[in-house]
Amino acid sequence: MPLFGYVAGTENVPVYAKGGVLDPKRCYANARGWMYSHPNGIQELLQSVTGLAALLGDANVMSITVVSRSVESDDLTLIVTFNEDVVVTGNPCITFTGTGLTGTGKIAYGSGSGSNQLTMTYAPISGDLVQAAAIVTPSTLVANAGTLVDSDATSIVPVDLTSQGDDGATDWQAALDTLLDLEVVQYAPNVRSIALTARTVESADVSAVVTFNEAVDVSAASGVPYIQLTDAGVTVAGGDARMLYASGSGTTALTFTYPLETGDLGVEGVAVIGGSDNIALDGETITATAGSGADVQVAIDANSADGAGVDYNTDLTAAFDTAFDTNGAIQFAPNVRGITVGSDAAGTARTASTEDLYLIVEFNEAVDVDETGGTPTLTLTSTAGTGFNTDGVADYLSGSGTTDIVFYKAYEVGDDSTAMDLPTDLVLNSGTMVATAGSGAAVILELDTAGTDHATDQRTAAEAAIATDGGLDA
Repeated sequence: MPLFGYVAGTENVPVYAKGGVLDPKRCYANARGWMYSHPNGIQELLQSVTGLAALLGDANVMSITVVSRSVESDDLTLIVTFNEDVVVTGNPCITFTGTGLTGTGKIAYGSGSGSNQLTMTYAPISGDLVQAAAIVTPSTLVANAGTLVDSDATSIVPVDLTSQGDDGATDWQAALDTLLDLEVVQYAPNVRSIALTARTVESADVSAVVTFNEAVDVSAASGVPYIQLTDAGVTVAGGDARMLYASGSGTTALTFTYPLETGDLGVEGVAVIGGSDNIALDGETITATAGSGADVQVAIDANSADGAGVDYNTDLTAAFDTAFDTNGAIQFAPNVRGITVGSDAAGTARTASTEDLYLIVEFNEAVDVDETGGTPTLTLTSTAGTGFNTDGVADYLSGSGTTDIVFYKAYEVGDDSTAMDLPTDLVLNSGTMVATAGSGAAVILELDTAGTDHATDQRTAAEAAIATDGGLDA
């Protein structure tokens, strides 16, 4: 808008204003200051001669706004609005600094010359990891080998951002710092969380969801990205536990899965991310869907746990390992976790040696028993007394589809077995016992190398209990 005024006592003589001479018919004075009436009826008030002088000076900054970004690897763009049109050559810029910035952060002129709004942009470069609340801008918009002139061809660079606005005292540098404190300049996507998918049984495949700060695209033409697992001192079938990329390309959440294999015996509490604590690409790529399009940062041990307090130094492997510790062992097939001795299928304690003997074999997950081909058994051996009237075989009785499989040996007159040993293995006798869910694998039959550590002899306590209540003996 043109600037104007009157000299006292010369109400019919317009004062020179930038952009031309005012129409004296639209100018008048009153007690509030100098007024100019627009053809459209809008009025501007000049409050004082001091205010008028300030407005008659060089172009100044009226506002600075940050353009909203959809992802952190997008360019960082400002809109700088002046009170009049300005003309730009070259690339005047506002520089900034920030922890994790690869080079000098120059928010450089992009467009808008000839208008009162300039668009200025910083394009993140490889390696940029600028933390929120760590961006600091200087107090000036500098020429950077360019020029910036106002409507009367006066050069206005460097622009002191601390003294702008209508009153010549608005601090846009402080306001810009506050705006940029809400931004994160992130060239490439990085991992923000890794969470183990809840498993209902230990023979279920192990899956994890790796969440990035923005959507990523995964290629899998010849290889498959993976996360390496280690498990101290236990069997990993094939010697290599890889959680393979399964799904999620084009989103922020990638799913990695380890399909359990026959022989897997991962001890609860020691499964950890191995290798170099990175997502291994296996010859493939994981790149930003939008923004920079850059390759992701594959480190899992140096990232941010959330988008609010970005430090790029959070070790996400620790939380992942803890999730493993509380989510059960890696166990391809069901195995025995205990044996209870009782006088009935519920495990009620025996009170006499003439009571029938029930052996409840407890598995870590539900198993299905099929007697079509034969009945699974436990064969007992007498270690004190003359033996059994017929035999010491306890046959499968009940429990299919549950974790508690019941074997039964009836007391017979003539039994003389005050103590006995359990076998080292269950005998299927041409029947089958398989996992109800998860892998569906056949159970591990061993009783002497079982438990959560796959090394505990589960027979010991049961044999002691049988001896305590007198075994099978009249």
